[in-house]
Amino acid sequence: MNRSRKNRMTHTMRQYAPPSALLLTVGLFPACAMQSGPDEPESDSLGAGLASSATMTCSKLTVLKGSTGGQGAEALATKDLSGTADTWSKYVEFNPGSQAQCEYALPAGASDADVSALSLSVNYRGPAKAEMLWTFDAWDYSTSTWVKIGDNAFASSWTWSTANIALPSPHARFVSGGKLKIRYGTTSNADASDVDLLVLNATLASGPLPECVPETDAQLCSRLARSCGPLSANDSCGNPRTVASCGTCSGAQTCGGGGSPGVCGDAGSSPDPNPTPSPVAGACGDRSSGRTITVAPSGGDHRTIQAGLNAAAAGDTVVVKAGTYNEKVSFSRSGTAAAGCITLKGEAGAILDGTGKSGVGIDISSKNYIKVTGMTVQNFKGSGDTPIGISVSGSSSFLEIRNNLVHHIESAEDAHGIAFYGTSATPMTNLLVDGNEIRNCKLGSSEAMVLNGNVTKFVVSRNTVHDNDNIGIDFIGFEGTGPSGSDQARDGVCVDNIVYNISSATNPAYDGERSADGIYVDGGKDIVIERNKVDTSDIGIEIASEHAGKTTSNITVRNNFVSRSYQGNIMIGGYDTSRGNAADIAVLNNTLYQAAGGEIIIQNNSNGVLIQNNILRATSGNDYVSSGSNNRNVTVDNNIFFGASRSSAGAFSDPHARFVDPLLVGPPSDLHLTSGSPAVDAGVDLGSRSGAADIDGGARTTGARIDIGADER
Repeated sequence: MNRSRKNRMTHTMRQYAPPSALLLTVGLFPACAMQSGPDEPESDSLGAGLASSATMTCSKLTVLKGSTGGQGAEALATKDLSGTADTWSKYVEFNPGSQAQCEYALPAGASDADVSALSLSVNYRGPAKAEMLWTFDAWDYSTSTWVKIGDNAFASSWTWSTANIALPSPHARFVSGGKLKIRYGTTSNADASDVDLLVLNATLASGPLPECVPETDAQLCSRLARSCGPLSANDSCGNPRTVASCGTCSGAQTCGGGGSPGVCGDAGSSPDPNPTPSPVAGACGDRSSGRTITVAPSGGDHRTIQAGLNAAAAGDTVVVKAGTYNEKVSFSRSGTAAAGCITLKGEAGAILDGTGKSGVGIDISSKNYIKVTGMTVQNFKGSGDTPIGISVSGSSSFLEIRNNLVHHIESAEDAHGIAFYGTSATPMTNLLVDGNEIRNCKLGSSEAMVLNGNVTKFVVSRNTVHDNDNIGIDFIGFEGTGPSGSDQARDGVCVDNIVYNISSATNPAYDGERSADGIYVDGGKDIVIERNKVDTSDIGIEIASEHAGKTTSNITVRNNFVSRSYQGNIMIGGYDTSRGNAADIAVLNNTLYQAAGGEIIIQNNSNGVLIQNNILRATSGNDYVSSGSNNRNVTVDNNIFFGASRSSAGAFSDPHARFVDPLLVGPPSDLHLTSGSPAVDAGVDLGSRSGAADIDGGARTTGARIDIGADER
């Protein structure tokens, strides 16, 4: 159960520099500039025609606490050192427990309002973060407070390490009268550190948008993957267009014969590689073939929940009346397919309270045909036995966990709200986890909801997970939980969940690092993540593997709203090159809104990524799509980009990109499309691979073509 992602690199401090946000001069970081990819000319064209960039050096270095080695601010102006080089005059030495402030000024003629993006370039040598924390802060003039923008997570121990740290938007708060301030320091007395470079980079106001040149009819047909028949859609400039015919079919093929309108094909269509399982009633349904056993503080059949469960047989329902029950409970026997499930049903006000107890609230261990519904589980805390609100383990199968409230499950080490651990050679299967709420949990290195190990055929639906200090919903593999060859959560769907306020910022297991995912697939396979709403998490949705040589595979992320993540809204691949891989990942028809670190981040070790029909509404100066190392076979196509670059999708080109305002109803609270949105009828028809329903459960295609983004207007 002990999963730790401590010391993972924070992606807003990544060491690569995607071209659309490349603010450093090539002379400073030739190694980083080499990674800018095929779209690098976009940076030149922006600088010449649409925007200008400036590099600001530290004009005044002031020691606020402790001391330095006596070097001046001029030592911070250029990157001079690499490897383990030690030229005393080329860096500033910061002694243990010290803090210092650098002051910067915008270039002559530039105003505060001209600043559209800011980043801090650093060359650092000192302890790795795991050994000692050094932080970088920016002064917020609007609140008169220091805002942490990064730390030394990017650095190797006592080797010169460079980073480009993006300052979070809005950027105007960090500028007043053309002045800016950066603070660097530590509260630890463990060791010193050295800084060879500490410069601010600004992207300054851009000029007017270039005039949009409409695409031809043939280009419009090609972009929307139409090969035959008439077409009515918005063109690349957002204007309505009607094409009389996109072509004719040859041979025995007919227009729409393959199952996709406007596409030539034979009868029949390719099946969706990730069909959505139908969220039916579940294994238990509404059967109540047995007795009703009542638990109540007084007047019932039993006064404790455990006594009621001990008395229950297959088909029986244990009804828990309102009251607070200070106990831990477990199921001692299974239901059956013939007689029905054993059901634990809480009425309004039925509370299982763990005050004074650690360990598991409701325990289901290698039991089948069990239903738990309507219970409130709270206050299981401690550092002895891992606190878990509802725990399912072994080979438990044919289960429904529905409409429960789990809160204040707490440990500084490991804790879970609801956990499924498939530890047996017999797979845990046929699981419905629906309508639960998990909130206000302190999880240490673990997750609010987790499916881990030999777990298959599951539906995780309509849950609300919020205000927890680590990962919201997680599907895990390769941790040794299940037997070799079956140690992966797989063949399931995560649908219609609401996840928000998920952050490890205050989690003592992470030392202030913000790396908690709203929804995470870490080593799982064959999973669909669709129609979820994820907001204000450290990472929105992440598809990765933390284990070297192991691969998360065949994951579809479609029709989701993901917004305001601290790092990226969607992140793919190992978080550093020594981690595992991601393969065959499809990111389709999502609406992404203003992550602080970029909309889609393809981290490392990814192979076979399709990014299509998405709306990426970014923050000025950030990346739409960025890339780390060892990423192959990445396709970016037919997406709408707005808010950052006006001509580059980022690390990978999009041949049918549209740089237009998607005209959302009321972001960030409402990411639906307005009636005049250029996303309407502008998507590429992917057949059943796009899913049957949009973000609201309505038909995925209602007009001439599928819309771009998660909403079907």
